[in-house]
Amino acid sequence: MLAGVPASATAAERVYAVVSVVADQLTVTGFETTTGSLVAQNQTERIDLQTDELERSVVRAAVSAVAASGLGRALPLLTDDGRLYAQQAQWIDGEQAQVPAFLLQTLRAQKATHLLLVTKHRGEARMRSFDADLGTGRVEGLGFYLDRVTPLRRLDTGERAVGYLAPHAFLRLSLIELASGRVLSAKTVTASRVVSAAGSAAGASPWDVMSSADKFKMLDELITRATTPVWRELLGAS
Repeated sequence: MLAGVPASATAAERVYAVVSVVADQLTVTGFETTTGSLVAQNQTERIDLQTDELERSVVRAAVSAVAASGLGRALPLLTDDGRLYAQQAQWIDGEQAQVPAFLLQTLRAQKATHLLLVTKHRGEARMRSFDADLGTGRVEGLGFYLDRVTPLRRLDTGERAVGYLAPHAFLRLSLIELASGRVLSAKTVTASRVVSAAGSAAGASPWDVMSSADKFKMLDELITRATTPVWRELLGAS
């Protein structure tokens, strides 16, 4: 039992704190074949983010879902505390949550009754194209799957090219009742989009098919589109 939080609340009294710990880094998972071998090799690079733009995207989608539900009010909380990012795998054990004490203190002060928590999910790389799931190995959190060897054809133009870039959002969304520490409901999101290298300059890397601004924009759109219906479903369990 987590002391100091109201044991129950009517819809008008519910305060849903929203905490996301997924956008401290982007992962770039590169798919290649080793010279002289047909065995695929995945290499993952982690890029530290110097902006909270994507964390805000995650939180904003949850806040909008709470507002639309009419079940209470949202309390968005942004953090740059490295402890929360590093310890996120320890927060949930089955149906029970162990919210870090220093965060719980903040939630109590804000009279939060529930916690909408977003953490990183690691799963099979199945990047969604129009007619197939592509990719191999595993990916985690927010990032990009970079394939430099698979030939693809664009359905709209018929152009052929080698390689693609796939933004992805692999997240776990949890609804936690703070009075009991129970995980009322949890869902994983494994959203992605394949962008062919067709139309880019000959010999260009698939990484360059989008500008940095377009990469962030596509991740923002992916987050909103993929998490909004899941939040609505989770809120129905409260």
